[in-house]
Amino acid sequence: MKIFKLALTSILTISLLAGCGGDDTANTIKPGEAGKVLYETTSFSLIVPQDWETLTKDNFTSNVPQETVVAFRNNVKSDSFTANLNVIQTALDKSVSSEDFAKSSKARIKTSLVGYNEISTENVEVLTATPDTTVPGTIVHFTAKKTGADPTISFDQLFVNYNGQGYVITAAYLPDEDSTVVTYTQEMLNSLTLK
Repeated sequence: MKIFKLALTSILTISLLAGCGGDDTANTIKPGEAGKVLYETTSFSLIVPQDWETLTKDNFTSNVPQETVVAFRNNVKSDSFTANLNVIQTALDKSVSSEDFAKSSKARIKTSLVGYNEISTENVEVLTATPDTTVPGTIVHFTAKKTGADPTISFDQLFVNYNGQGYVITAAYLPDEDSTVVTYTQEMLNSLTLK
């Protein structure tokens, strides 16, 4: 049941962040390659576009789910939906594989959103802070709407269970989003390093 709640939480976070404001938290961002920064916590790191807005628990509104650790939002706002990525972290039984985590989450998402259309599911290797070590993860690409009146959104969700910590990294953008923005979200997903 916790897995279902976690997947739905990430979808709700994306919806809530579309209108959420906040300031960058400079103490958690380190310089990276040109135009990008390394966002780092004690459990993970991501490389993010330098000009994207960083939202943390300190500046979340009360309707952002508690499991949300951080969110990043495109600095180019849209009237219908602003591209963003969020990270949710929660305790998860160590015996649950990332693939099973993704499968059970997908089942719940399908019933929670309108017009769910799965594009692909792929198994990936997620980096860890230990050199030359990876852990299995699963990325699900799909489109859906929160409600029938909302625009169709493209979602890329990475599911991984690492040492009893379940991570759901959700990127969301409009299907006709600028290709640079889509590339940024994919780079962020692929840059995840677990500690």
